[in-house]
Amino acid sequence: MTGLSLIVATHGRSAELRALLDSLLAHGGPALDVIIADQNDDDRVAELLRVHPLQTRHLRLAQSNASAARNAGAALARHDWLGFPDDDCRFLPDTMAALRQAIAESNADIISGITVDEAEQPNILRWRGQAGPYDRWNQWRCATEATLFLRRDLFLAVGGFDADFGPGAPYPAAEAAEMLTRLFSRIPAPLAWFSPQIRLYHPTKIPPWTMAAAERVYAYAKGEGALLAKHPSPSVRLRSLRFLVKHSLAGLLPGMLAYCSRRKLSGFVAGYRQYARQCRLAASDAPPALQRRQALADLAALLGGQIGPGQIGPGQISRLRQDGAALHQVVDLAVQHQLRGPLWRALVRHGLMAPLPQALRASLPAGHPARILERGWRHEERAGTRLRQQCSQAITVLNAAGIEPMLLKGMALVMAENLPEPARRWMCDIDMLIPSAQMAAARSALLACGYHETDNPAAPHHAAPLALPANDAGGAGGELELHHDMVLPALQPALPTALAWQTARRIDSDGLHFLVPDAGTAILHTALHAQAGEHSFARARIPLRRLLDFIYLARRYGDVVDWPALAARVQLARQQVPFEVNLLQAQRLFGLAWPLPDPPSLRARLHWRLCLAAIADPERLGRLLHGLLECRQAFSAAGAGQGLLSRRVAQGRLALHLALKYRGRIWARLLGRR
Repeated sequence: MTGLSLIVATHGRSAELRALLDSLLAHGGPALDVIIADQNDDDRVAELLRVHPLQTRHLRLAQSNASAARNAGAALARHDWLGFPDDDCRFLPDTMAALRQAIAESNADIISGITVDEAEQPNILRWRGQAGPYDRWNQWRCATEATLFLRRDLFLAVGGFDADFGPGAPYPAAEAAEMLTRLFSRIPAPLAWFSPQIRLYHPTKIPPWTMAAAERVYAYAKGEGALLAKHPSPSVRLRSLRFLVKHSLAGLLPGMLAYCSRRKLSGFVAGYRQYARQCRLAASDAPPALQRRQALADLAALLGGQIGPGQIGPGQISRLRQDGAALHQVVDLAVQHQLRGPLWRALVRHGLMAPLPQALRASLPAGHPARILERGWRHEERAGTRLRQQCSQAITVLNAAGIEPMLLKGMALVMAENLPEPARRWMCDIDMLIPSAQMAAARSALLACGYHETDNPAAPHHAAPLALPANDAGGAGGELELHHDMVLPALQPALPTALAWQTARRIDSDGLHFLVPDAGTAILHTALHAQAGEHSFARARIPLRRLLDFIYLARRYGDVVDWPALAARVQLARQQVPFEVNLLQAQRLFGLAWPLPDPPSLRARLHWRLCLAAIADPERLGRLLHGLLECRQAFSAAGAGQGLLSRRVAQGRLALHLALKYRGRIWARLLGRR
């Protein structure tokens, strides 16, 4: 070995990266080339490398994708051997000597070692016990990407890592196994050698077996499933069969370990189906239902980068760039959910669209995705700015009357979180919680400064909305709803107004004095308002706009929120299943780690499947669920306030009435007529 180039893909870690560089100091010299593929949005890596004595090269990358970062670093490597240690690994004092000895004695093209923990005991995999060659059949216990070293020409010949596998990609694991499978099938007789003497430190993340561990193994298993879908070779099929049998049997047992095995099976199936769906879409023969589900997955992946770590892979970006119909479906879905502004920024960020010059904008048809999104973004930016100004004016008026309102829902995010762009969050009204004793004074103060009552009726938890004249604030202002309770009466056991006032945060900004709900209350309010208040749960809808708010709050404040206490509060209102469904939607679409101590219930998991079915055929299923909801409400109201016998008689008469009313449709279904 004349030299070794180490490509370190790093994201979100500073102390661990410093420890890795410290461990390489003893091995430094002309024969060692260290390339840091930096995927951070800040300058933490640049500041570290500026003061660290180890000679390194710094490569800045815009996208968070470990495999793409490793490929970019390998293209700049100077030496004939490559290694890809994780940014939380460390080289032991004898690692480099063992690597050189293995290369010299085996004359191999690929060398791999093992990972160890702080006590220098093997971890991560059940490593093979003895040194020796390996191939496609027994590679599974011989290599991970962190312990893999291979010749640069071989790496480039096979195309490097697949950017759809690995951290930051749709399939967050199995990148080394996928590349080795491809390499063994394409390169004639490469010699791969395993040596347990080559040891790298890697922290042990599993066990303990917790809910966080269950979500981690779910993500890892998605890579295993996608590997089988991409390479259905005999060796991969045999590996997958062992995986499925092992975890199917382990999942039959009680306890958290068995639950983790079931999550592995779920992740494996999800990864396999997602990759197979991706291949069918690429073949341009996918049915409409599959195309709509893929559009939902693409939209969630694109918007995920706006509120946290991005999860869209280069393969998805390339497909959207080449397939105009797929991009148009994503745009249509964003328009349905009032997400034109966030999607526009996401597409610009990933290079799929750019701001249009005036001449080009005028030449494009009105239905072109670029015109739809840019027009929507500009409209939402103007509306957001106007509503923010209107909210500030209303707070000023209320403060002058001695009232400090509590902002709710979207306006609480806009005013308290200082979102930089008005179009970040689409809004059409302003919600304020006012103390009941001050409600009359608040309405009088607002009416005196130009507001007027609208024709919209009051609700059980808020008074009739107020509005400004259409010529104020540069256009029609949004409605202002003054709440005396946060939510509908059915939800108040979970979100009592008195508790909201006790735990609220007071904010003083630019002369304005107002309150916003604490993190736990805001998270619970966002979830229950979307699922129960807007009937998304009853109609099996996925409220993407509310989910973005929920994800933002959960990622920012999730570490300080008492999630078991929130679960206990939703049980008081009998809203446990809708709350779990909201968490499942956030988990499956945006990668939010499951925060509750107990796994989701069977009813919640089945309802998530129903939501996916509703995406596939929204009109038909939506009508059915809406009809069932109305029937349920009618049966609940039938005979209300009467005795049990009278209620049953009223409900029976209602059932007979509905059967006679729809008997034609019922017989047509039973007899098979259309």
